[in-house]
Amino acid sequence: RQLLAQVGNTISAWNGATWSNVRTLTSSTNKARYSQFLNYTYTVNGSVGGDPIQTYNGATYSATNVGSLPAGDYVQAGFEGRVWVAKANEDRLYYSDIVTTGGLITGGLEYIEKLSPQDGQSFTALYRVPRALLVFKQNNIYRVYGAASLDPYPAYNVGTFSQESIVEAKDGLYFHHSSGFYKFSYDGQPLEISRRIKPFVNAIPRSYYENVTGAYDGKDAITWSIGSVTVDGVTYANCQVRYTISTQVWTTSDLAVGVTPNAMITYDSRNVIAHIIGTTQGGVFKQETGFTDNGTDI
Repeated sequence: RQLLAQVGNTISAWNGATWSNVRTLTSSTNKARYSQFLNYTYTVNGSVGGDPIQTYNGATYSATNVGSLPAGDYVQAGFEGRVWVAKANEDRLYYSDIVTTGGLITGGLEYIEKLSPQDGQSFTALYRVPRALLVFKQNNIYRVYGAASLDPYPAYNVGTFSQESIVEAKDGLYFHHSSGFYKFSYDGQPLEISRRIKPFVNAIPRSYYENVTGAYDGKDAITWSIGSVTVDGVTYANCQVRYTISTQVWTTSDLAVGVTPNAMITYDSRNVIAHIIGTTQGGVFKQETGFTDNGTDI
């Protein structure tokens, strides 16, 4: 059990006691994405100026078991027994062969090309759900059922700008779009849940859409960080909105100045399930540990 975090162009691993550098990336501007499959963590770091896909075995990164898959922006390993890589600049979704006996990844040059190429959008996320691989663009969601099966009727007009805003909870998938926060029941259409906090939704600056991050607490609540917003003359330096599923209640809070989250996960250390955030300042902090986070009042 390890925690991986990218700081600049370095990926480091936390083993429960110390951090150690495990990979150096070419670019610090591309965001690393991860997916676990067959005892490896598959990692991509952007197709334009980024690095080739590599695997991490808990000790070192290498080109082990990646087949002919190209560098990409997003990765999902395991759906249909394949590894999938999305290249945003090509509008192509690459996939490996189905895993054979022994867990060997082969292939990777085959692809599904140009999902609605005339819409002027690009890939923003890959997410696996029951029976489908969801391919997000800014304003569309496509369901891929396999290498030869694509939903001809995507969810139109709603997608996401940030893969990190997508959260899977006990009753479905949730994500942020420029028009609000939505619940997605896999085989239906997205349903907006954020009308009660519309002033906060409208206050999120366009420059922050790609940085909205969310996490599920494993129980009944989802929290999203939405950056610096001003609502009714009040400025929240680092605003977070929290949605309680069972009661449909929204609450807001404000983190300290100088702590800007750009990643949020729920981390099980075997001793406690903690809400972990990574910040643009290069810190990794435990959240919701009482009345203070990182030693600063909320």
